[in-house]
Amino acid sequence: MDILEFTTEPESNLTYTQEKLADYCPGGYHPVCLGDKFHDGRYEVVHKLGWGGFSTVWLGRDKQAEKWVALKICKADTDSLREVSTLRSLQNSPAANFVARLYDSFVHDGPNGSHLCIVTEFLGPSLHHIIADYAHDDTLRLSRQLLQAIAALHEAGVAHGGITLDRSIAKSENQSTNIHVLDVNASNIVFTVSRLASLSKEELFEIVGAPETAQLLREDGSTLSRTLPKQLVGTMQWTSWIDEDEEDIRLVDWGEAFTFDSPPKRLAQPSHLRVPETLFTSQIDYSIDLWRAGIMMYYMISGNYPFHWWGHNEAFICQMIGFIGELPVEWRGQWQQMQEATTEKIDFLHRPSLLDRYTKIAPKPCLAPVVPVIQKLISFRPADRISAREALELLPTEFPESPEPDATLRIL
Repeated sequence: MDILEFTTEPESNLTYTQEKLADYCPGGYHPVCLGDKFHDGRYEVVHKLGWGGFSTVWLGRDKQAEKWVALKICKADTDSLREVSTLRSLQNSPAANFVARLYDSFVHDGPNGSHLCIVTEFLGPSLHHIIADYAHDDTLRLSRQLLQAIAALHEAGVAHGGITLDRSIAKSENQSTNIHVLDVNASNIVFTVSRLASLSKEELFEIVGAPETAQLLREDGSTLSRTLPKQLVGTMQWTSWIDEDEEDIRLVDWGEAFTFDSPPKRLAQPSHLRVPETLFTSQIDYSIDLWRAGIMMYYMISGNYPFHWWGHNEAFICQMIGFIGELPVEWRGQWQQMQEATTEKIDFLHRPSLLDRYTKIAPKPCLAPVVPVIQKLISFRPADRISAREALELLPTEFPESPEPDATLRIL
């Protein structure tokens, strides 16, 4: 499907900024318009919360319970029953305070097939959305909450498998490591929005912004296929939301979750967030969450990721070595073979270490207690990573006194 075959009324760029129109096909997304009703009219769509590689997510009004909800509509060919079962199993566990409350699930039939729909509590913007506005005390509080969430999950025998902030990852595949790296288009560390629960639609839109919409048309004037949405809707912008310092975080998007005793053979990973063991071995276990927690904590104090994907594994591994240190002995032979086989120039791609970045670029005393925790979470060997509970014990409950943060001092 060529996107140039379509236009919108009024003219907009929604065909480029939202989910791919090509994925509105048999087995793909369900076409949704504002005002659509689901589950015998109980849930009415009023805005768009987001979208990912396997679903679209909408703000809905539960007419029966008279409350706002999130309505996740999965692609027809996506098996999302594991996500529902995971959420259901966690509702009455110690991890319940860190996951979205599950209200309902049902199957909706449409022109592209039968879609599993998951109804959960209405949650707010992602950490990624507001990361530039952080104060350092927010970093510590949210780091602790993230570690508490992971600790509770792991004590329940569940791994999330997909903790990330990012929303735009290139699609690629690495068969040699048995990892399928997909287009991960969802931020899954999000804020609660308790202060918005009682608002009317008009009051809510004053804070999150009214939906941007446009009618989808074919350039040649021919009839639009039933598989396509008649209306394109822009994702919620949260234009006037400023409650992040008063709200807690929740983990969402459980499509990659697994129990400790049933780890997957394949796991969707953003290219720049891949765990090192999947580059050298076929190992996948709960410790992927620990690595991601360290990466997310670094992101919170720096506003940037420590590693970047430049198209090949060798450059990626070089960055890891520069940031963390030498590879484990058992991986060095394979690493030597990879370097000899590549045609890429990788010598200049080494990155400063975590400690160097902290001490030379952003020597903030208030951030110092976080650095050793990050170091222990992003150890190369999964067995060497400290548990989330151990990380919590090392992390202070509050930062030491320090001058006001200087926005110009950022870790690059």
